[in-house]
Amino acid sequence: MEPKLEISYIRQEEEFRAILGLYNNLLAWEFPKSQKKSLYFEWDALKYGFDKGRSFWDYIKKLSQISHDNYIFFIDLMICCSFKDLAVYKESFGCYPIIKIPTDFNETVLMKVLGQPFECVKGSYEAGITNTYGILSGNARWYVYSDYDNQYGKLVSSVGFPPQSNFPVILKENLCCYTEEVVQNNANKVNEWYIKKLQELNE
Repeated sequence: MEPKLEISYIRQEEEFRAILGLYNNLLAWEFPKSQKKSLYFEWDALKYGFDKGRSFWDYIKKLSQISHDNYIFFIDLMICCSFKDLAVYKESFGCYPIIKIPTDFNETVLMKVLGQPFECVKGSYEAGITNTYGILSGNARWYVYSDYDNQYGKLVSSVGFPPQSNFPVILKENLCCYTEEVVQNNANKVNEWYIKKLQELNE
C-alpha cells in the first residue's frame, strides 16, 4: 500500500524551478483550436466555500480526475515575481511559495493550509492572501491563472471540463461588464509580463 500524500510546501530549489518552468511553458501554451478550452471566473474563487453543493476546489478536484493527476501545484505568483532572488525568501521561510497538493485532498484541510500563516524568524507567510496565483496540473494538462488587478481568473484545459453547472462562479454570469474578447486580450498582456518575469527567475 502506497503512503498517503500530504499537502506540503516545495523546499528543494531544483523542484521549485522545474515546476515554475513548466508553468511558464503552459502560460505560452498554444492549443490546437479543436482542443483549447477556457473558463473565466472571479479572481478570488479559490476562497469560496461550498455554495449549494458547489465549490471552486471541488471543481478543481473533478478536473484533476479527468486529467489523471495524482497531485496539483498552487503557485503564489505574487511572491515569485516580487523576489528577484528567491534564495532570500527560502532563507527566511524555509520553503518556496509553491504548495504540492494531492488530488484526494480534504477541502477543509486545504483551506486551513492556505489561510493559516506560518511563522519564521523574519516574518510570517500566508498563501491565501496572494493577489496573483496559479494552479498547475501535475500532468501539465491544464492550468489556472488568476489576478486581482484585472479581477478575473482563467482556467485553460486540454482535457475539457467537468460540467460547468458545478462551477461556483463563471465570469460571463457574474462579471458581465467584460466581454470574452476583452478578457482574452487582458490575459494575453498579463501572461506576457509574467512569462518574462518567470524567465528572469529561471536564468
